[in-house]
Amino acid sequence: PPRSWAELRGAVLLPAASGRLMPAAQLSLDSFLGLELRLPKTVLGVLLEFVGLRSDSRSKPLALDRVAAPKVDPDNVADWHLGWEVFLCALGCSPLDPTDVHAEISIEITFQLGAVLASGSFWREAARSEHTLGYLRQAIGPGAPGGAVRRRWLRQLPVRHGEDTVPLESLFLHSTFGALGGGHLAYLRGAPEEPKVQELLRCLGIDTGITQASLLKLLRWLRSRGIQDVGIAADIYARLGALATF
Repeated sequence: PPRSWAELRGAVLLPAASGRLMPAAQLSLDSFLGLELRLPKTVLGVLLEFVGLRSDSRSKPLALDRVAAPKVDPDNVADWHLGWEVFLCALGCSPLDPTDVHAEISIEITFQLGAVLASGSFWREAARSEHTLGYLRQAIGPGAPGGAVRRRWLRQLPVRHGEDTVPLESLFLHSTFGALGGGHLAYLRGAPEEPKVQELLRCLGIDTGITQASLLKLLRWLRSRGIQDVGIAADIYARLGALATF
């Protein structure tokens, strides 16, 4: 008779970084959403000192061993690693947790992940695979590990906006807000209309629809930037009034 997936997962041995073959359940990953930990420990220590953090001697190691790093396609590193993560986690490997025991060592992921999640191409690629969307939902969706801590970390990831850096949660979906906000807002452009993608974007604090909350966020953004545009303000207040009647 055919064997169950659970039995097959337990029977698969994977190459570890140490050179041994080990069960997937005894291995961890050193990447998160396609971004791999690359800095040597000495460089990481200097970086932690620079940003005012100290290494905690009580911090737990990544795992008994890490899964061996695959060869990378240099033209599409993040997408390639994301597909690898989805596959290895399906086999039973433990994902990297950037907000718990691995928080210090994953600081380099913190510096880079905002740009990835603010990229329409990332979401278009993810939407091509139900398995990838399921993995993303586990990592950053409503039931992601860490709850409010994980969501807060994700929403505060730094994203470049012109010459400034803003939190990821400052972004608006361009296909929805472009006509209203013009060139004044920070946008995520090119994300697919797939409902599962839209749900994940909302989990990240990126507004995807016209609501009272999103319009008030837009007003706060304009005020914080010192933008005085009578036409936009009038349009926003008109929309707020219309929504208040329902």
